[in-house]
Amino acid sequence: MTTQQKFNSWLDTILTNEKPEKDIIGYYFGLVTTEEGYQAYLIGSKIFDESTDDWACNIDFSPVNKYLFLGQKDLVWYQILDNFKTYLIDYSKTSVFKNSFLENSIAIAYGFDEGNLFRLN
Repeated sequence: MTTQQKFNSWLDTILTNEKPEKDIIGYYFGLVTTEEGYQAYLIGSKIFDESTDDWACNIDFSPVNKYLFLGQKDLVWYQILDNFKTYLIDYSKTSVFKNSFLENSIAIAYGFDEGNLFRLN
């Protein structure tokens, strides 16, 4: 299974099984480095402020299956960041995404916890 397929399956499960409160307006896909490779997670926030990235630290929604192990230990962080952007863009074209709570959010961002956030929308 490719990493894109693992990502799609993980997000399909979250988007079909989870029902965050309607006041969750911002979603953040965080990336972290582990000893075994890279890991992604998803959280949601009731606040969003375009002028600061601090909103992504406000965890008002945390799915049951919050984490996805990406592996890819042989890649460097900027390759992971670029790949993750591609996973998100490709996934945003699916029917599951288009009929999900993510589609109607004010902000979707991704990035490494110790770095900058990048907006998908």
